[in-house]
Amino acid sequence: MDHTHIDDTEESFRVFQRSVIDEYDRMVDEFGLVVIDARRSIEDQQVQMREAVAQALAGAPTMEPRA
Repeated sequence: MDHTHIDDTEESFRVFQRSVIDEYDRMVDEFGLVVIDARRSIEDQQVQMREAVAQALAGAPTMEPRA
């Protein structure tokens, strides 16, 4: 279903894609999401993800292992 009401299919897709990106950008600000650049190597993305998770979990309570 076309939400842009633009007859040119390619232009309609570009407008739609821009609106999706804009919405994600708003969500980053609203919810404090971490942006990971998918153009980087998988290894670099993994390092960034691990750093973000470690920072988010820093100071979180931990459970004692069961005996």
